[in-house]
Amino acid sequence: GGGGDGGDGGCGGAAVGILFSGGIDSMVLARLADLELPPGQPIDLLTVAFGASPDEAPDRLTARNGLSELSSLSARRWRLVEVDVSFPMLQRRREQLEALLAPARTVMDLNIGAALWFAARGVGRLCERAPPPRASRHCRYADEPPGASGGRGCGRRDRRRRRQPAVRSEDEIGALRAERAARRQRAAANAHPPPATTTA
Repeated sequence: GGGGDGGDGGCGGAAVGILFSGGIDSMVLARLADLELPPGQPIDLLTVAFGASPDEAPDRLTARNGLSELSSLSARRWRLVEVDVSFPMLQRRREQLEALLAPARTVMDLNIGAALWFAARGVGRLCERAPPPRASRHCRYADEPPGASGGRGCGRRDRRRRRQPAVRSEDEIGALRAERAARRQRAAANAHPPPATTTA
């Protein structure tokens, strides 16, 4: 794919792309896709990292390790697409992403929505051979987006939330899940708008 935000790789040739962090959920999804799709069909694993040092991001390191593990499980052609998002790139798209995610305005919603939007574009570096496994030097329990406060402040906010009662009915929980899924689908779909049509 192409686009104004740069990138030298894409998803051409793969019918399936998975937003891939190398964590349990994305590894299970990748393996399930592997078991269901024809053996000759490649699968794209799209890993998004924000900031000035994307190669040091915890999810980037676990994604590369995940590629290595998947390659040991299956002879399928796995294609890791490394999508690097600088702060200026994110700022250029911030207003657009916030409009797509409205009425949600939490930092976490923006974090997830931005990852989906940039992954859906499929623009990044293509890697088909995993580098040697590396361990992350960063903590894995705080998944903070760009611009968020430090981990200690985040922890304090989380503890305050846990002290508050959070009793909801099944209908409320289902409605929240559907609403969040719809916002994230809008963000992903917007990365690839339908082609313009012409009339005679």
